[in-house]
Amino acid sequence: MKRVSLLALGLIFAAACAVSASAQPAGVPAQTAAPIPGKVVWLDSSAFGDDKEGIQKYIQAQKSLEGEVKPKSDELKTIQTQLQTLQTEIENLQKQATANPAANTAAIAKQIQDKTDQGQTLQRSFEFKQKEAQAYYQKRAGEVLGPIQQAIATSLRDYAKNKGFTVVLDIAVMAGDQQTPSSILYLDPSADVTRDFITYFNRTGGAATAATTKP
Repeated sequence: MKRVSLLALGLIFAAACAVSASAQPAGVPAQTAAPIPGKVVWLDSSAFGDDKEGIQKYIQAQKSLEGEVKPKSDELKTIQTQLQTLQTEIENLQKQATANPAANTAAIAKQIQDKTDQGQTLQRSFEFKQKEAQAYYQKRAGEVLGPIQQAIATSLRDYAKNKGFTVVLDIAVMAGDQQTPSSILYLDPSADVTRDFITYFNRTGGAATAATTKP
């Protein structure tokens, strides 16, 4: 649960727009406005889901969602165990036929075929239930976590404006994944506002956060 990328860069960079727009006098064309001094800071949105030091409303919603989908997850694990058991039984029957040529090979072959057919049926059931569970999770994640994510984005814009930050970068987004090279060359630790923003959000309660919905 810890690695959670919550905010698209477009939302985060909106903090810069909010600061610049509020500082620009009405009626003055944007191209003639004087440069506004500010500060570029960064945060790591993956820390928002940290059990001990993350955003509590997000963590609670995530745990609620995980509890909601647990029965489906447990069912998939049970089917996986059954498939593994069948595979082991088939391998043992094959070894038995090879080690004992005098054995009733026809009976063993039938057992192997029966278990193979059973395994194929279970595999189809697993794939269907897996897709169903993934679709359900995505739908409920949007309903449960979506309002909180929006509240975080709104709160971040207010936070950046109050602090006078020109740009807030999310290194969890910028760093990409193992297949995507990072665009980060250097980060000044003194510009890290991750903990400060989490404290701000937990203290203010994220006014835009809607109540968690039930299916």
